[in-house]
Amino acid sequence: MTGTVMPRCPLPPVKNRPPEARLVWIKPLLGKLPVLALLAGAALPARGEAAGDVAFFERHIRPVLVEHCYECHSREAEKLKGGLRLDFRGGWEQGGDSGPALVPGKPDESLLVEAIGYRNPDLEMPPDHRLAPEIVANFRAWIARGAPDPRTDPGPAIASEKPRTIDLDEGRRFWSFRPVASPAPPQVTRRDWSRDPLDRFILAKLEEAGLQPAPDATPEALLRRLHHDLVGLLPGPAEIEQFARHYREDPEAALEAKADELLADPGFGERWGRHWLDIVRYADSSGGGRAIPLPDAWRFRDYVITAFNEDRPLDRLIREHLAGDLLPSADEAERTRNLTGTGFLVLGPHNYENQDKELLELEIVDEQLDTIGRAFLGMSIGCARCHDHKFDPVPTRDYYALAGIFTSTTSVKHSNVSAWHKEVLPRSPDDQRAHEAAQREIGKAQARLKELKAELARHQPKPPAAKNGVAPGDLAGLVLDDTRAELTGEWTPSTSVPSYVGAGYIHDNHGKKGEKSALFRPAIPASGEYEVRVSYSSGPNRSANTPVTVGHADGESTVRINQKKPAKHGRLFHSLGTFRFVAGKKGFIRFDTAGTEGAVIVDAVQLLPPGTKDPVRNDGAKRPGPPKPAAGAGRKIAELKAGIDRLEKQLKALRAKAPKAATIMAVTEAAEPADTQVRVRGMPRTLGARVPRGFLQVTRPPGDPPPAITTGSGRRELAAWITDPRHPLTPRVLANRVWGHLFGLGLVRTPDNFGMAGEPPSHPELLDHLAGRLVADGWSTKKLVRSLVLTRTYRMSSRGTPEAVRTDPDNRLLSHAPRRSIDAEVLRDSVLHLAGRLDRRAGGPSLPPGFKSEFDHKFTSVRRSVYVPVFRNNLHEVFANFDFANPNFTVGRRAESTIPTQSLFLANSPFIHEHAAAAAAALLRLDAGDDRERVRLAFLRTLGRGPRPGELTDALAFLGMDEDGARPADPAAWAALQRVLFASLDFRYLP
Repeated sequence: MTGTVMPRCPLPPVKNRPPEARLVWIKPLLGKLPVLALLAGAALPARGEAAGDVAFFERHIRPVLVEHCYECHSREAEKLKGGLRLDFRGGWEQGGDSGPALVPGKPDESLLVEAIGYRNPDLEMPPDHRLAPEIVANFRAWIARGAPDPRTDPGPAIASEKPRTIDLDEGRRFWSFRPVASPAPPQVTRRDWSRDPLDRFILAKLEEAGLQPAPDATPEALLRRLHHDLVGLLPGPAEIEQFARHYREDPEAALEAKADELLADPGFGERWGRHWLDIVRYADSSGGGRAIPLPDAWRFRDYVITAFNEDRPLDRLIREHLAGDLLPSADEAERTRNLTGTGFLVLGPHNYENQDKELLELEIVDEQLDTIGRAFLGMSIGCARCHDHKFDPVPTRDYYALAGIFTSTTSVKHSNVSAWHKEVLPRSPDDQRAHEAAQREIGKAQARLKELKAELARHQPKPPAAKNGVAPGDLAGLVLDDTRAELTGEWTPSTSVPSYVGAGYIHDNHGKKGEKSALFRPAIPASGEYEVRVSYSSGPNRSANTPVTVGHADGESTVRINQKKPAKHGRLFHSLGTFRFVAGKKGFIRFDTAGTEGAVIVDAVQLLPPGTKDPVRNDGAKRPGPPKPAAGAGRKIAELKAGIDRLEKQLKALRAKAPKAATIMAVTEAAEPADTQVRVRGMPRTLGARVPRGFLQVTRPPGDPPPAITTGSGRRELAAWITDPRHPLTPRVLANRVWGHLFGLGLVRTPDNFGMAGEPPSHPELLDHLAGRLVADGWSTKKLVRSLVLTRTYRMSSRGTPEAVRTDPDNRLLSHAPRRSIDAEVLRDSVLHLAGRLDRRAGGPSLPPGFKSEFDHKFTSVRRSVYVPVFRNNLHEVFANFDFANPNFTVGRRAESTIPTQSLFLANSPFIHEHAAAAAAALLRLDAGDDRERVRLAFLRTLGRGPRPGELTDALAFLGMDEDGARPADPAAWAALQRVLFASLDFRYLP
């Protein structure tokens, strides 16, 4: 009855069950039979067990076990769950994966009671429904009796669920875990075809299959391909014609010049930055039910775009993502850049509303590991959270070796609705001057407000105590409210849970445990013994072990309080005991947060001398009522209140106008980095062995000792391991991603899975050649992209010969260029560009001022698609229809669907109609000799080529003109023609 939730299976028919199992059907008779041993299969009481105790077991316990537990935890189970048997005494004594199921005589310490009582969300049995309270009470009573159980026969041995044994040496022989080789380009017959050594890898495979490469694409098709792949925008008519002329004169020079021009264009970073954002699951909201906005996410997006425009080495980019806060920096600009890079770790889709904060933290770590594995290593590491990986050589210990690195990293700040960690950016000189000026104005207003409030206090009675507060003056003895505590760390004031002393209480916000304390120093009026009490408001999210230390004349004493339970005295005060204090010598009462879970509450401290009769009523003394205002003070009080009201509004406006310090999403080191424990079956509170922090063993040569992480979280060491040039995975994964963006599919067609469940490379030697070239060129994206687009392979036409289509229908050998559809961003940006409305401004916030929710957001931006907000629940309509990357996951290869809604969108969408009309109007403003020329320009602008003869005739007829253009077409007809071009296959697909 331990373990994860399992599906229920029906029990076999009664006639086929063993005698013991039939007991459940005759349990109503049990109370009427004087001798239970008469039942078939029942046993006599064990030695030392009273007949009445065994009768209790047979009547109240065994039937429940048979009905609700045996299907998964007995010899009749198809597979034994959690390693636990409950069909004989030795089963629960030995226990399963989580240890003994119960402790005789101690129901509160028994896992079985915890499970059937649904006290632990990770350990709820039966998994599909709760047992009745009276059944749970019977189990508690049975265990309290010593758990009498006459069942001693375990029956025949059964097969338990056991993980397969991972052979790391065998795993190291798998292709992706072998060291990257340095293969020489193969010999080929057609030596004049290759323009780059990598062409020979492609040609050799083709020649081996008896195939020939396709001829070169036309210059018009090649230019559109270059624009699409490098900057994601359409070339203009003049550029197309100029490139075609240059290419026909000198193909090599024309191609090199155009590639260099586009690589230097700011659009390159926007295009390739978007590819990177796909694999790091970028979004501007958290997803989930509340879909919390991420207002600072755009800083990470702009950081990525800048990185690709600057051609920042990919190994450096990964190191900044994983450990930017730990990297050295020459100045504030570099420090800010490095910090921004760690936003990668907190951009995931997390449920910050989860009230189980321990589970939330582990879910964040799990998502971080899964993303790191898929994005940079091509590995599904997350599959090893609950058990050894089913396919790949990744044991569960390796998962928790990595997990310890991120449990030693602060990614989240907890409260009722938790939030990601933030860092404050330094202000610019101008911002700093504006901030200081605003603070001076705010300071003047605050000073004047303080004066008015003081004057008001002199003219009117003291306001009554808060509704839920007990005035300190109404309490006997020496009382110190939380306002008199010396605080270490940041505490949060609250009045959420009554009752409390004074105006409220403070709490530690569940965070930065061990860094916060509250110290009270009472002035002892006379030497003697005092009872020390502390007040707090109880609640289910409170700390169950709050340490409070009393410094007294005889030393120090620490008492732990369970603040989940109401205080004993008036549900307000809890007594710590009686201690001796000496007048004039410093005593203290200190609340600490180290080692606590849940919120630590600090309200007030009360010291009571012996004989105090009514601590809450000041010995019954009647307190005088509030003083009456002086005669004639009413007008003055009204004037003061009006002045205070004006100043408070002025202060609110000043604070709203004051420049706010910019923040970024980031991570930082935990206060106490440490190794973590295996969570058995992935359950956060079912703990196994502690695992030293480290990395995947399969990537280390046999006998190579694991790295020792002795200080810090280990993120810097992790980043160094992932970006080691000798790493068998990272260079291959990144090189494959670059290839995939230029050729539609990677050499490994499962770019996020280089494991045994993924596809092997079509050209393994070429993949290693690319990985080696990437590292040798300093991990430069631009250098690898440039070398690839200058190859003969990239230049091929997309028209395959009949023989190639027959021999290699999936085009795995690349006998011709793959026919690729344009993606959602290119489609939207091209439509806006042709309409003359595309805003090319770079960078800046994604969310508009005053943004509240993605659910009612109207997408009105005409900026490039990379700057359009990406919401996890509400994508832009173009993104939603045209296979945009799911921002909840690493997406190295987007889907390519052909569905009716796409055609319907292109035919009927208001977006398309509006911008087709604008594109037609822009076309009509161009300098063209006649409408035949305008038709040619419409095709050239939209499709990157002129119309074929039949297309020109059809277009003129569609416009209502003859071929001589004698009848002019109206603007609506031109808009309709533009919609036809937008809906055409030649617009949707690259030639």
